[in-house]
Amino acid sequence: MRNRARASGCYDELQPEWGEIWKYYDAHAKDWWGTLVGWDERELIGWFEAAGFSSVKVSYELMSGVRAQKPRKADIAAGIRGRPNPNTPSYEEAAREVLGDRADDYLERYAQFLVNGEGLRLASASVYLVGTR
Repeated sequence: MRNRARASGCYDELQPEWGEIWKYYDAHAKDWWGTLVGWDERELIGWFEAAGFSSVKVSYELMSGVRAQKPRKADIAAGIRGRPNPNTPSYEEAAREVLGDRADDYLERYAQFLVNGEGLRLASASVYLVGTR
C-alpha cells in the first residue's frame, strides 16, 4: 500500500521529510514487524492444529473505501502518537529520530495535510480463526 501511495504522488507536498521517515521505517521493518507479520494464516492454522485444535475455521474480511469525512484533530493526534504495535515507534517518534530539529515543523505540516486531505483510499484486511478442541 505504501508503495502505491508513493507512486501516486499523494505525499509529494510532504517531501523530502515523508520519504526520509519511510526509509527509516523500511530499514527497521523486519525488527519491528517480524513477530507480528512475519508469518501468514497458513502457519497460524498449523499452530492451532499443533496446539491440539481438531477444527479450525478461517474467514477473511477486506474493507476498502474512500474516506467519507474529515478526521477529527484528536484522531489525527492519536494516529501520529500511537504505536501500531509495541515494537514499533509512533510516527512522531520516528519523525523526531529522523528529522531532529525539523520534526516540529514537519509534524505540523503532516497534521494539516491529514486534516485537509480528501479522497484518500483506506484499505484493511483481517483474517479470523476459530478453533475447536
